[in-house]
Parts: sequence; structure tokens; C-alpha cells
Amino acid sequence: MKTVVVGLPEREAFAVSLLMSKLRPDWEFQSQPADVDSVPADLYVLDADAWQERHGTQSGTAKLQALVKQKPAVLLTAPVAPRPEAQAQADAAARDWGDCGWVVLRRPFRAAAMGEALRRAEQRVGGLAEAPADVAKPAEQAHDTPEAPGAAPNSLAAADRGQRPGVQDSGGVTRFSSAFFTTTVQSALDGAPAPSNAGLPPPDITDDELTLEAFAACVPTAPSAECRRFLGALAERLAQPGVFEMSFTLMNGIVFDRATNWVASNTPMSVVRMVARSRSLGTYVKTTDLDARVEPCARARQRGMQEHRLGALLHAFARMAECRLPAP
Repeated sequence: MKTVVVGLPEREAFAVSLLMSKLRPDWEFQSQPADVDSVPADLYVLDADAWQERHGTQSGTAKLQALVKQKPAVLLTAPVAPRPEAQAQADAAARDWGDCGWVVLRRPFRAAAMGEALRRAEQRVGGLAEAPADVAKPAEQAHDTPEAPGAAPNSLAAADRGQRPGVQDSGGVTRFSSAFFTTTVQSALDGAPAPSNAGLPPPDITDDELTLEAFAACVPTAPSAECRRFLGALAERLAQPGVFEMSFTLMNGIVFDRATNWVASNTPMSVVRMVARSRSLGTYVKTTDLDARVEPCARARQRGMQEHRLGALLHAFARMAECRLPAP
């Protein structure tokens, strides 16, 4: 099973990937540009505005039907337009999309709103939904409320405000920003050619392994400068002693222990690949040395991490970055 997001800005696609890793942990995840012609998926999340800009208002819906076919889809749109005529046009388009069986969700929105939109989209395709629901209005989502259970916290939006992703209020409840996804920051890679394996699923972690020395030697052969920078920094840290954790969000991370050739992770490879290919997303990754009193295996179990051999993960990372691997 696979989720495909189409036309989303880089940061927004990253946030959706984290949410889907919680809602659909066994599914593949891909991000595609708005000019994609055909990509199979079991669930689509599309930037409707980017799609219309690329394909036009008149032919955009027909092309979208050809892409989505009978699969569930959530279409993201801009907030309420400032001019009445523009808003009337947007409302008409939303009604047409609703008639096609797609769920329309206006920005900004919380993780819970996205989760509900995905549920409604799947219900419609399965014939379980009743009359099409109205377009969600930003005003209905404007208050900070606790995230849905299992939803990924808004670490990106919180970082934009200079805050920690989770904030304890006076009642002791952890609350997150109502704007789960930000749309003002465009992809640092906009206009850049997609990697040759952009449409392929990320590599699995297999029994093949690389030593740290072999990994460090092949990192410079990665076609992507962002991958070279990200994996090069990892190789440099692994060359130093001590157990450390690479954190992607409050919940997602990877614990490394080179001394025992051991690693544990609860971060999907699709997320690692997206971060590795982006300089802007890479700035949100934090590396923390673990205190000597912390038992790595116990920490991994507590966070629901899966254990691997370090060499196997390094081999998967090298394949993810399309490095030239050493001859067997």
C-alpha cells in the first residue's frame, strides 16, 4: 500500500510523511511534483492550487481524475480568498471536486483535521460516506487543541516560532499549533531536477553491510550535494566515541552505538531520504550524545524502535543516496 503526495511544498510533504508514518506505518510514501502524469497509489494528497496552476482550471479536473481514478484523495486549498469573486470561484471548484468524491481541506489545519479528511476520503471510495461534507473552514480549526492520539507533533511549525514542538499549558496538557503544516516556506529544491530514483520506494534494510570506513569512502559519490552533506556529517559523528541519538521529531529518531555495531530506529526510510535530500529539512535534525547512565536497548524498547546492525543501516543509507558501493 502506498501514499503519494502531489505538488506539496517540501516542508509540508515532510510533515505529511511523518503523520502517515503514524496513521499508516506499513505503507510506502512518495512525494511527486505537480507535473506528474501518472503514479500509482492507494491514497493521494494533492495541492489543488499547485495542480491548477500547472494544468489549468478547465482541464485540471479531468487530468486529476485520470491520475486519481477511483482512489481516495484529499485536496489541499488556500485559505479564504480576500476578494469575493475569487472566493466564489474557489468555492465552485471545491464543490466540483466534492462531486468527484474527493475531500477538500483548507489550509491551515491541524493533524487531527488531516486525519479526519483522510478517513472521509477512504469512506467515500468505499461507499460508506453519506452526503459530501462541506469544505473545512480555517475558522473551525483556528484554536490550539491537543493532537489526535498517535499524530505527529508540529515540530516544523513550532521551530518557525522559535518554540519547542510540545508546550505544556497550565493544565498540564501538551498542545501543538493549530497550523500543523506551513505553506509559506517553499521547497529549497523547487525547480531542481528530481533525483533519478525519486519515484521509487526507499531501500529496505537487508543483511548487506558496510563498515564505517567503506561508508565514509562512498558518501562523496552520492549525486545529491544534500545527501553528501547529511551522510558525511553522520560518518564524522560515528567516527567519534559514544552512543548518540539522531532526532527527527520528538517521537522519531535513530540511536547509534558503533562500539557494538548496533542501531535502533523508529523513523521510516522515506522520511530519512526526504530529510537527507533537503538542506532546509536537515537543519531540524538534532544529534544528542546519550548519557552513560542511559541503557540504549532499554531506550529503544521504550520508544518502539526496531533494532538493526549498524553496518546494515549504513548500507541502506548508501543505496538510498545512490552512492557507488564498493565491489563485493
